[in-house]
Formats: sequence, structure tokens, C-alpha cells
Amino acid sequence: MSDEEVIKNLLNEYQTMTLSMSSEKNIEAVDNMLQIDGAWLRKQILTESGKSFLAEKLCDLYDEKAQLQNISGLVYLWFDFQTDQLRISFIRETDSSKLPFEVKLLFARNSAEIVKKVYAAGQDVIPWSELKPIAVWDENLLNENRDYTLDIFVRKVGLKR
Repeated sequence: MSDEEVIKNLLNEYQTMTLSMSSEKNIEAVDNMLQIDGAWLRKQILTESGKSFLAEKLCDLYDEKAQLQNISGLVYLWFDFQTDQLRISFIRETDSSKLPFEVKLLFARNSAEIVKKVYAAGQDVIPWSELKPIAVWDENLLNENRDYTLDIFVRKVGLKR
């Protein structure tokens, strides 16, 4: 199957999606999130043009949904290394400083930069089957995460761009 066919099939799964609107931006962000498994993605889309095409089409999907619902906001795309997932979501905000993250953000120039991170991380990912739960919790870990920098792509979508 070609990259374009894989992307078309993936986008067809999300055609019935409706953007959630909540007064709480964290709830809105979670409700509007799509998650694509990194291992699956690395097996499916192989070309550089396919990676760029996927990223743009995902953002376009959110733009289309926002316009249909007469709303505007920010669509944002990032790679979650811990879960090995490409994630994309939407909030009704126009200021990227209000994104629901408590870490430093490094804004990518284009969405393809984020998709490429899925492929760069391929060798470093530990399969879920090899992870084991531990009974240790360290409150200091929460503070350490604040120094983490997350690469993210942000695009204004909807009516008032």
C-alpha cells in the first residue's frame, strides 16, 4: 500500500470526529486528542514526502472540523517519547503560551519536523511488553520534568486565522 493510501485510510477513521468544547482547556485538549502508535507508523509510511503529507493532512483535518463547527483555535502536534505516540490535539485558544503543557516548548517550523521524530526514536523505544511496573514514587520527579523541553508544532485553525 502506498503512503498516500495509508494516510487516506487513517484520515477516514477520523472523518466523523467532532471537536469537543469545554470551559476547562485540559479536558478540551484530552477530548480532542488523536494518538497514532509510533511502531505502527514506522512500518506504514516510509518516504519523506509521506511523512510531510501525513503531518499536513492531520492539521488540515482539524482545520476542516473547526471551520464546520464555526470555531477557531490552535491545533498542535508532538511526539510523546514515553508512549511512542504521535499526538495531535486542538484547543480554543489563539495564544500558544496557553497550551496545556507544564514544560518548556520548542516550536517547530513545520509539522513534518515532529513526524520525523517518530522515526528518529525508533531504535530507542522499549516495547510495552518489556515494561514492568514498579512500586516506587518520587515526588521530585515532578519537579525534574519541568526542565524538559517538548518539541511541538502549532498552527491556527478555524475561522479566525
